[in-house]
Amino acid sequence: MMGGTSHPTAGTIGGAMDYIGELSQSSQFKFNLYLNGIGTGEPNEDLNSWLNSCGLFGGDSNDQTLKYELLCHQAQLPGTQFELATEKGGYQGLTETFARARQFTQFAVSFYVDTDYNVLRLFEEWMNFINPLTTQEGPTETGYPSGSLLRGSASDRNGFLRMRYPESYKKIIGITKFERNAGFAANTNINESTPGSEKFIQKSRSISYQFINAFPIQVAAVNMSYGGSEILKVDVVFNYDRYITIKNDPGQQFSPSDIKNLRQETQQLINQGKGFPINPGQPPEGVTAEQPSNTQTGPTRLQVIPFSQ
Repeated sequence: MMGGTSHPTAGTIGGAMDYIGELSQSSQFKFNLYLNGIGTGEPNEDLNSWLNSCGLFGGDSNDQTLKYELLCHQAQLPGTQFELATEKGGYQGLTETFARARQFTQFAVSFYVDTDYNVLRLFEEWMNFINPLTTQEGPTETGYPSGSLLRGSASDRNGFLRMRYPESYKKIIGITKFERNAGFAANTNINESTPGSEKFIQKSRSISYQFINAFPIQVAAVNMSYGGSEILKVDVVFNYDRYITIKNDPGQQFSPSDIKNLRQETQQLINQGKGFPINPGQPPEGVTAEQPSNTQTGPTRLQVIPFSQ
């Protein structure tokens, strides 16, 4: 690459692009809510049970969750910054600046609204669970398919809202940025030492972010008009305590059974509200991962890939 016209100093566009490499595209990503509608307690105690009582998850809750995630049409990779402190007088004529605390900025996600309005209600009911209505009939203890606030005394002028404890409504959510060639390719390097191998090689890099203790803090107003019709959208703003980053490099080899086992374990973790596995340097039990000899060794990162049962 350093010789001939392939070097960027040769002045050719092709040479510069070969030197820079491929550039990431903004339209390939996957948002993950990790909600499943399978609660572990009463609706008054468990968010998933509450959403299920609101009719937001059907018979196949996994398919319903995927529907909500695929309706996400715009998202953001997280930002971070430092809150600063200053010190004057330590050195004459100078003001020193120090990092005092790390701040994780809120992020917004935009969804298309389906004709059942379930996407809109999903986040409204999440916020209703955080801050349920209490009237003369007592606190709201369960949701209803027609709306958790639909009750005889909902219009009571003396009703009030009371917050739940944070551990009941904070969840892990995630976003994965990948490229157009994401997925796995058949391993063409099969030789006599690996006869009949069915290994697949991860084709491209991806980066995943997990947001710890996330919850919606705003469901934006949805604009409508009698002008030209367009798809209805709703914007949701999330707050979270911190995030972690998981990078997946190409070249890692997996068998179909490895991918299927990882998918099953991931679903179990999602059912428990723990997100996807992120064991650095150690794949989940029952899953193997091999680094090809021409890549740098290091912690193994495993990415969840859909795999048909």
